[in-house]
Amino acid sequence: MNKRLFVDSNIFIESLKNIPNNRAVELIQLIFSDSENVFFFLESNKEILPIARNFIKKNKLKPNDSLILASAIHYKLNGIITLDSDFIEVAKEENIKVINTPDELKSLTRGS
Repeated sequence: MNKRLFVDSNIFIESLKNIPNNRAVELIQLIFSDSENVFFFLESNKEILPIARNFIKKNKLKPNDSLILASAIHYKLNGIITLDSDFIEVAKEENIKVINTPDELKSLTRGS
């Protein structure tokens, strides 16, 4: 895959639901199908919190969404894999790609 992406926990939660044509399941299958994928837990730290607070104040984002976006910026990630559409516009403004369909993930990974 060779891209640095944040995988939002909602992908895992939604994949556990018994829903036909569940795109979360497809996204997880794509993520784990690449043997080169390596996962790290990202730490929230004192540099991330002010960025997140700014998104809460300026863009009215929820605290969790703000932390996700701030982490992506701080760690210079290529994008966020999520089913949450709350911060798509703000992410675009910050040049963070939001991936929420299997086709978008395939397209991004083919371009690496």
